[in-house]
Amino acid sequence: MKKRNKWKNWQTALPSLALKKLVFVDESSLNLAYTRLYGWEKANQRVREGLADVRFKRQSIVSTIRLDGSQVPLVFEGTLNGVLFVEYVRKCLVPSLGEVML
Repeated sequence: MKKRNKWKNWQTALPSLALKKLVFVDESSLNLAYTRLYGWEKANQRVREGLADVRFKRQSIVSTIRLDGSQVPLVFEGTLNGVLFVEYVRKCLVPSLGEVML
């Protein structure tokens, strides 16, 4: 019953939120390893492949979007960690918010 009351309170408070101030953050990445790690060949035959080996290289993006469509993307090599996320917020996101948003 407590969860139901919390949900009803949330629904009641929702219209009073300043929706224009909401900022949605998302992170995604792409592994650029076009080379297969394993392959099948006849017995005692080596698998030959013509693609460059770029295993374990990863491109990532962290970005925000607001209801007005404005975005603050950051593309980087590797994976997102806490230190990088804090730097993204400090150096990219906060300056884009302006004093009104804070």
